[in-house]
Amino acid sequence: MKAIVIFLFFTNILYSYTMELNIEPSDVNLTINSNDYSKDIKNNNFKKDFSNGEYNIKICKSNYQCYNKKIWIMDNDLKLSVKLIANKSTLVIVSSNINSKIYVNDKKIEKGEIINFKKSQTINIKEEKDFFVTNNMKFKINLGETYHLNLPKMPDIKKTLTIKGRHPKASIRLNGKEICKAACNYSLKAGKYNISIIEDKYFPYEEEIEIKDEDLIVNYKLNKIPDEMKFGLGLSYNYGRLIGGYPQLNTELKLKNKINFKLDLIYVVNFSSNSEYYGIVIGSSYDIFKYNNILNVYMGVDFIFSKYIDDNINYLQNGIGVNLGGSVQIINDFYFSFDITNRLHYMYNDKFYDILGKVGLIYYF
Repeated sequence: MKAIVIFLFFTNILYSYTMELNIEPSDVNLTINSNDYSKDIKNNNFKKDFSNGEYNIKICKSNYQCYNKKIWIMDNDLKLSVKLIANKSTLVIVSSNINSKIYVNDKKIEKGEIINFKKSQTINIKEEKDFFVTNNMKFKINLGETYHLNLPKMPDIKKTLTIKGRHPKASIRLNGKEICKAACNYSLKAGKYNISIIEDKYFPYEEEIEIKDEDLIVNYKLNKIPDEMKFGLGLSYNYGRLIGGYPQLNTELKLKNKINFKLDLIYVVNFSSNSEYYGIVIGSSYDIFKYNNILNVYMGVDFIFSKYIDDNINYLQNGIGVNLGGSVQIINDFYFSFDITNRLHYMYNDKFYDILGKVGLIYYF
């Protein structure tokens, strides 16, 4: 009996039989009796010699149903064809576009999320980000496959900035850098920018703009700076029939070439009569004669609002005056001024005329 067992043992060693497996799809995991034979599969074919006996075959692949079968090799070769059945597909989408949003068939997903599909289909993938060109693509999913998709870099949105104006010498600047003259079209990425438009003898034009999802048009108009726009400050001495001589503080604003506006502040203390007189004169004048910026003669009107106070009298004194005057340049921006004013005064229910003379010194900034 012992001799028969020994004989059968050596017979199994000496006689082996071929197990051949044709497997679809490729890249499967093959185990036989818990031993891994995956590396022995060549071109979807597994072929190896085994002795007589019982074998458990297991073939698996991600997204496919595993194949499990128990077989016997008994004095014959064994040949099997195995085709795994796909039961799902998986897709992982990644992107280097920071803060972008990804949608698959209009459903938002997270980057790196594993998405399962139960059937073959074509899906729509969309990636969005503010101020960037949207990624749109169609992707075909085949059942059983595993996909790892890296979305392309999203380019910045570029829109056209159109600047229009009627100043051929104007310098158009974007964030301080000149981009063109007068008018132009300029391609810009989305974002905020500062536009400044500069031309000699004109007030500058400045505006902050924001490029979003549409082209932008900027229409500008430059306002001309008056040939003479100056502020004057000075002191003068005024003499009239009503109150005698008094000093006053003068201010003047030249807005246009020939039109001036003035504001005179009056305050006088007469210690001999214990009286004081204060008020304000608002007026304007028109230049009727100029000579080389040295001599200037003008005519104008003014309004006076004042108050006189002494021991016996306290009254308001308002009026309107017509002026004839001029100024002569002394040195640099210092001018000597002179005026003659015929003023109609109103005091309580009375009115009367007063003729005043004024001389002074004024400085223009």
